Amino acid sequence: MTLGNVIVTDIAPERFAADKALAHHETSHASQSALLGNDLYAFEWLFGLGVSAVFGQAKGGGGCLNPIEWAAGPGGGYETLCS
Repeated sequence: MTLGNVIVTDIAPERFAADKALAHHETSHASQSALLGNDLYAFEWLFGLGVSAVFGQAKGGGGCLNPIEWAAGPGGGYETLCS
């Protein structure tokens, strides 16, 4: 999970650094937050999670129908979890 420019994870730092796709996905969230501002970013992410829940697609951290997650690119697991 990324809050502003801080990535919060329970993954060991060495393992996170070795997973280039996940690191790219999470740093993309930091860029999204910077471009949208924290409030709009949080609103869009929560809205995407809500839409996912309504349609029974609340898988993963942000939901399969969450545009914020898809825009962050592969690496967050949505490409396999939501197919």
